[in-house]
Amino acid sequence: MLTKFQNLISEIENTGFSEVCCSEKNAKSIKSLQALTSNIFKLRPNILKKMLSAEMYAGYRKMGIEYSQNPNDPDLMESISLPCNILKNKPIGEISEFEIAFRDVGNKMFEIAEQLVSVISEKYSDDHTTTFCCPESSFFQISYYKPYLHSRETLQELHQDGNLLTFVMGNGPGLEIRDDAGGFHPINFESDSMFVMPGEILSLLTGNQVKTLFHKVKNHQKLKERIAIMCFINPSTEKTIKPWVNNTYNQHIDIRERIQFHSTKFGLKPIA
Repeated sequence: MLTKFQNLISEIENTGFSEVCCSEKNAKSIKSLQALTSNIFKLRPNILKKMLSAEMYAGYRKMGIEYSQNPNDPDLMESISLPCNILKNKPIGEISEFEIAFRDVGNKMFEIAEQLVSVISEKYSDDHTTTFCCPESSFFQISYYKPYLHSRETLQELHQDGNLLTFVMGNGPGLEIRDDAGGFHPINFESDSMFVMPGEILSLLTGNQVKTLFHKVKNHQKLKERIAIMCFINPSTEKTIKPWVNNTYNQHIDIRERIQFHSTKFGLKPIA
């Protein structure tokens, strides 16, 4: 198992991304969650708001709130976000079928993330007191797109994620990653795999030895819907976070503050 995650880290370092294969059971859970997501987003927004907390990182967000570069060009999607620790503290009888599926898939993503982050932090860091895969500051998100309704070339503009790692699964085309030369490459999702992208925080911790992956979501107008399931991993923000590798790239940057406030660049509230 250790060799598996060491290989994943090498792929991220060399190519800028990696993929994690899921078990047959997990692949079925993902397919089930995608079907439930398709149904739940057909409800009216006022019903969705009642189903989940209205907190910015624990509930439904209508299209127009979140953006990647410019608030005048919002991300053309709706979304539901839940902190990674929220469902663990909720009695099973109070959780809807959708939330159970969300929890099962999200918890598996977080479990894999914990193992991968543990190996990568051991490689670069001697800090054994910081939780680098923290459920309180990490969160799950489902983004729901209706490409056929929009004429814009991109559903989500070019951006980098402001976290440590992002795990993402999709049910259709759209995600494109930028290479070092500025070209773009489409990602074709398989039903049994998760795509892993390094974020800004990992690049800051490693002194840019692991580079952040810039990406966008291209509009494929023939699609009726596109569903992306994501897990955004962050370290604990309870105390100051020191870089694993110190150099001019991360000099004078408060990594803890960057984690807490990067979300404001996207029109969202800070992470507590």
